[in-house]
Amino acid sequence: MIADCFKLYMDYSDFIDSSSFVTARNVEDFKKLFIDNARVWNDYLWDPKLEYANVYADQVYYYHRIKGLKVEYDEDVLEQLSKINLEEMLKDIDDAEPNDITYKYEFNARKGVYYILNKENKVIYYNEPVEYDLNFIFHISTEDQMAKIADILPIDFQSKK
Repeated sequence: MIADCFKLYMDYSDFIDSSSFVTARNVEDFKKLFIDNARVWNDYLWDPKLEYANVYADQVYYYHRIKGLKVEYDEDVLEQLSKINLEEMLKDIDDAEPNDITYKYEFNARKGVYYILNKENKVIYYNEPVEYDLNFIFHISTEDQMAKIADILPIDFQSKK
């Protein structure tokens, strides 16, 4: 389930459709991959920062509508994710929903971004990607048989929880 979710994330993270345009549907498909209030590292800004996933997606639609985002990932990321089993995950039992056992899994991946917004909100294009090492946090519901992304944080991020 995690590999399937990440594959969709990879497919949707550039936000372009088969005609190479960013559409409202692409944005909505991207948002569906996340739990409510999921946070992501806004890696297409000159000064990256933490944002809610839905805000991130809406801003791509607004600022990157012409070309979307050009991104890349480590080649073997899906192969690594396909080898994960439930025993490797942290179990999170919700007393209110005892039949729905939720698992949490964290996975580090490198993401390369080619289009960055400068401080004047103009798109800068790079020949080589600006790379970020990110911690993808997944929640897996046994009842829904589905994985969703809870957060995407830079690996060195220190949460203030």
